[in-house]
Amino acid sequence: MLTSPPVISISGGSPSSGADAIWRIATAKSGKATVTYERNVSFDEVKQEWKAGSSDSSIYVRGDISLQNGQLKVTVDK
Repeated sequence: MLTSPPVISISGGSPSSGADAIWRIATAKSGKATVTYERNVSFDEVKQEWKAGSSDSSIYVRGDISLQNGQLKVTVDK
């Protein structure tokens, strides 16, 4: 579940730059996602004991936006 979306900033080229325009996208403020789950905490296969858990993860993005042959191309860094 997305608990707070990241805030993205765009810098670089301008709309008048034409086909050579490249804009850089980056996270200005990280977002947050939470996953909830249940896991078996018992080592006994017959008598299972399930316990709820959760895990949080920060969300970041970085990449480029360009215009190629009239098409918008978004490349996200890995």
